[in-house]
Amino acid sequence: MDPFELISDNKKKPHPTSAPFPWPTFFGIIGVAFLILLFALFSSGVLWMPITIELPASPTPTPTPNIFSLKRDAVSIDYEELARYTYGHAGENITLKGKVRQVIENRFSNNMLRVDMTNDNGFWSDTILVEYDSYQTFLEDDIVTIFGHVEGKVTYETILGAQKTVPKITAYEIKLER
Repeated sequence: MDPFELISDNKKKPHPTSAPFPWPTFFGIIGVAFLILLFALFSSGVLWMPITIELPASPTPTPTPNIFSLKRDAVSIDYEELARYTYGHAGENITLKGKVRQVIENRFSNNMLRVDMTNDNGFWSDTILVEYDSYQTFLEDDIVTIFGHVEGKVTYETILGAQKTVPKITAYEIKLER
């Protein structure tokens, strides 16, 4: 007997009934079971439970005042009162008359007017700054009536380089007098 034959006869041969594991069948069964589970959940309504989100109660909106009521409720104010108690009048609707000293036009935001409020025998003084968003064009020396609300104070640089702080008004209407 050849020693190599013994070795070759001792080789382990696969059992005739064992086969490779059927992975496709296994995954098929798992997939079908998953689909049955999803169908059961959908049909029972578990996945369709309504979601309730409670939002905090919003305050009752206040109606936006129209231009007529703003003009009707505007109070006339002189420069001394406005300059001395600017922040006390902040947000208040006012009306005032003045002479345009400078027009500051801006393509990207609202336009500004530097307006003198006090007329002393044709000499105008007491400057305020008026911001407005309008299609109207104003010129220097125009006499205007302004309806707006007090914003506060603003500081700007004069031509000579000095800093000047004046009351600032945001106008909702400017009426050209002459």
